[in-house]
Amino acid sequence: MPDSSPDDRSSLGEAIVHRQLDPENDILVAKCDIGPMFAAYLDHIRRWDREPNGLGQVLMRQGLSAAVLHLSCLPRDESVGWTIHLRKPPINLFLTGDSSDNSVTGRIFTENVKTGESSRMYVQTSRAGGAPVQSAVDVEGLDIVLIFEQYYRRSDQMSTRLFEITDEKLV
Repeated sequence: MPDSSPDDRSSLGEAIVHRQLDPENDILVAKCDIGPMFAAYLDHIRRWDREPNGLGQVLMRQGLSAAVLHLSCLPRDESVGWTIHLRKPPINLFLTGDSSDNSVTGRIFTENVKTGESSRMYVQTSRAGGAPVQSAVDVEGLDIVLIFEQYYRRSDQMSTRLFEITDEKLV
């Protein structure tokens, strides 16, 4: 997840993030390419578990992309865990990452998932030496990119837009 120049190439398992700050307008634009990271995720999951179905792959790809972008814009000593419970179809998506060691991972469950009263996103953030901060918001839809936007608006009260440029690139 480190900043890189456009000429840098990622290796298997890495994501490339480009950030541009416009201090005059108080805007941060970040773009990530998780192609090699998602390929490594799929390789790992094929070896140790069943590969997620098409929807599961889309949800995990979107979740990992959003997590990478989120963590790339945090202080270097912050870790975050996300649990996204989708009511219909019943799915639990778990994501976690740490900005200090540039790591992100996730797991998806599509079988034997208890259905809650609503779809909900749970977030726990912690910084070195501080107590964890927890948040939960009801969310709508199946698009993880839009679910992250709902979280930013409802919990962080931060104006954030996320755009999928391609399957592996998110801004």
